[in-house]
Amino acid sequence: MSSPPTEDVRPTLLRALQTPDYPLASQLAASLGAPFPSLVAQSHLTHLLSTRSLSPQLAKELFPLVEDDNWAVDAARAVVDGGAELVREVVRLGLERVGEEDVRGEELRERMERLGSWEEMLKAEGGVVGEERKEKEEKEKVVDEDDPWADAADEDEDSGDPWDDPSPPPSPTASSPSPALPLTLPDFLLCPLPRTALLLASTSHLLSLSTLISSYPHQLLPHRFPILSSIPLHVHPTSFLALLPSIDRSGSYELLPTPTPPRVTPAPAQEITAWYVSRAESIDARTGLLDVALALVQQGAARGVPGLDGLGEELSLLSRLAPVSPHHTLASFRSLSPLQAIQAYLASSTPATLAADIRRLVRPYLYVLESRAERAGEAYEGLVQRLLGEWVLGARLEDVAAVLQASRATLGRGERIIKEDEEVARLALAVLYGSDRTDAWDTMGRIFESLPAWDFPPSPSHSSLSSLLPPHILASPSPAFLYPHLRPLPSHTLSALLDTLDMHLESAELLARWRVPVSLAWLARTAQDAAAQRAWAERMARRGPGDMGGEMESGSEWEAMGDDMGRLVSPGAAFGLLGKDEVARIFYGGMLASGKFDLAQELLNPSSSQSAPPLPPGVVEDLVLAASRDFYDNAESGNLHVGNMKLAYDVLKVSPQTPPIRAQRSFISATSRLASFSLPSPSSPSLPLTPLEIRLAPHKLSLIAQLLSTTEDAHRHPEVVLALARDLGCTAPGDEARCLGMIVDAGVAVGEWERAGGVGERLLEGKGGGEEEEEVKWRSAFALGRQEEWDDVPRRATFLGHALARAPGETLADVLSVWRRVEDLLVSSPFPSAFPAPASSPPPEPEVVPQTAGGGVGLFGGKVRRDPKELLRGLGPGGGKREAARSVLTRGVGWLIGADEGEMRG
Repeated sequence: MSSPPTEDVRPTLLRALQTPDYPLASQLAASLGAPFPSLVAQSHLTHLLSTRSLSPQLAKELFPLVEDDNWAVDAARAVVDGGAELVREVVRLGLERVGEEDVRGEELRERMERLGSWEEMLKAEGGVVGEERKEKEEKEKVVDEDDPWADAADEDEDSGDPWDDPSPPPSPTASSPSPALPLTLPDFLLCPLPRTALLLASTSHLLSLSTLISSYPHQLLPHRFPILSSIPLHVHPTSFLALLPSIDRSGSYELLPTPTPPRVTPAPAQEITAWYVSRAESIDARTGLLDVALALVQQGAARGVPGLDGLGEELSLLSRLAPVSPHHTLASFRSLSPLQAIQAYLASSTPATLAADIRRLVRPYLYVLESRAERAGEAYEGLVQRLLGEWVLGARLEDVAAVLQASRATLGRGERIIKEDEEVARLALAVLYGSDRTDAWDTMGRIFESLPAWDFPPSPSHSSLSSLLPPHILASPSPAFLYPHLRPLPSHTLSALLDTLDMHLESAELLARWRVPVSLAWLARTAQDAAAQRAWAERMARRGPGDMGGEMESGSEWEAMGDDMGRLVSPGAAFGLLGKDEVARIFYGGMLASGKFDLAQELLNPSSSQSAPPLPPGVVEDLVLAASRDFYDNAESGNLHVGNMKLAYDVLKVSPQTPPIRAQRSFISATSRLASFSLPSPSSPSLPLTPLEIRLAPHKLSLIAQLLSTTEDAHRHPEVVLALARDLGCTAPGDEARCLGMIVDAGVAVGEWERAGGVGERLLEGKGGGEEEEEVKWRSAFALGRQEEWDDVPRRATFLGHALARAPGETLADVLSVWRRVEDLLVSSPFPSAFPAPASSPPPEPEVVPQTAGGGVGLFGGKVRRDPKELLRGLGPGGGKREAARSVLTRGVGWLIGADEGEMRG
């Protein structure tokens, strides 16, 4: 083919470059000669670089055609993409064109070094990637072999033109990060090395990081600590062992690689220790990966880093705690007191696993504490045992039992959790007597079985805690409060306390059996308190076995409880200060309080002559009366046929019918009769009077008065009222007279003069009586005599005569005033003499009335003592009635009516 004319080549060349058609442009440039081939090569390279389609082969062909060295060097500097092979080829071509003093040559040489590092990093990271790439290529080869069109396509693509671009079209992933690295080749070539190292560290590409640091120690060692700190906390230290700092033989400074790069100084050992501590604490706080933190500390210790022993111990202990209490961190673990740490270690332990957990978890922790104390010069003898003892004092009873069973004297010393017998005894005593539980006697029994047995003689003076400790300590004990007081006690005293503990456990079990449980502290506290023992015995007896499952048809349970109460009387037992007789009285009192009257009567009054009664008759009587009064006081109704009132009445059959028993029976019967009237309660008038109010009434006659005042016809039955008063206990001298006086007042109040008069005559016929009875008599007589509506004037006069005969002097004026009116009625009335004198007997002599110094009757002490019949005797229906009456009257009380001495002497 002939060349075109010269004047037509340049425009064609220009169009070929614009198209672009570089094969044609190259032919045209070659025909034109220099400098056109160089310009076309530059244009071609520029196009290939812009389209990222430059290949190593094209670079080899085009770069030599470029005549401008500066342009060639700058083009070589611009190539950072397209693969390591292309970049290496371009850098090599650029180095061939750069001058010796050209600073761009240093840049290209560094880039060549970085290409070597890049490939080394790929090798370090790409073992798996290389295998994956090989497998992919093999798969593509198989696909090509199976494709019948593959060869034809290859033949079409091979044009044989050296200016053709054999490189594949640009790949969208040409600049994406390497599958094995987090950055692209351009990033690696252009970014500062410290930034690249930080990126590799933060993405956990630690092999590449190690390779990079070893390749560029001068640039990266000054930044070693920020780079190390960029490694994620979850990464295990075995993944970057080569990067971990170490300490030199002197133990004072960091060990650096030799030769040491300039501007890099070793850090002091303290800074290295601080880095390890900070990273380990951060690992624990942010990730909770204790194994990673512990491995880091172990690696640091292996590299001679000082001051990591304590941190390693803490992490090791915390790793043991993590499965039990995963929420704990190193900071929270450090804040725990030893006792809290033990509690945390054993939080999930059961009594079955407790001993093993203490040996596996707690003992290592305590040994570390002991070792630290020794290193600090603060060694405390028995630290492990003391801390274990403190935990035992606050543990549950079930856990204490497990620990003490694993501390029995029969075990070898190495197997025992608590080593010393005395300490086992002290802890057991403090825990048992400091516990307020009353439902764990089996557990307490297991604790007692684990205690040591000493062969010491009995020591009565030190047999109970109450004899050793002040009362305020036993008032509200706790194990931690009791233990310091038990610590100084020797073995023989502890042995005596264990003997008492045995009795207390037996007592507590017996009391719990009958539903009156107490704590061991109560038993220790009441060992010298008879009143408290008595109160609890009464509570036990009053509850009785009925509380264990309802009423029993037989007395076998009661007899069993009686036997147990007898066992509790033993010295040192729950009722040890009470005698057998007193406990028997309490027992039978409880039986009566439970309503077991037939059983009590059977046991208290045995039919067999060979069986002696358990209690004397007097004691039985007291018990029965006490039970009856108790039922009576708690009765809501006075009806003796129902409720507690019936029990109060029925219990009286248990005792022989002595006068006090009969009196109580009568009182209950009277209460029932009185309650039938529904008298109002003085405290609550809307409610009926209760039996307790009846018994507590200070004056039982006030109840009779209340009955007569609220019941219209009660006065019509004086015998019933009198019997009721007697049954209520109104049997003192004068009580009958006062009751009759009340009946008279009730009859007068409703105007039934005849009935009231009959009761009044019965009252006045009563012999004797003190001043109070005499007062009742004259007041009743006066009340009857002054009733003007009563038309039986002679009877009124008779009652007034009785009133005059008995009334005190200061009241005679009132009585005489009424008498004068009745006297007028007697004179003017046709009535016969009220009391005609019997023919066979002379009238009685008048009673001599004591005279005062003035000749009169004493107004403030003396009382007239005259027979009213005498005052009216001889008064008949005929004339002279007024004179006869006045004559009689003046001889008795003439001084009051103004009679002269002659008239008064008759």
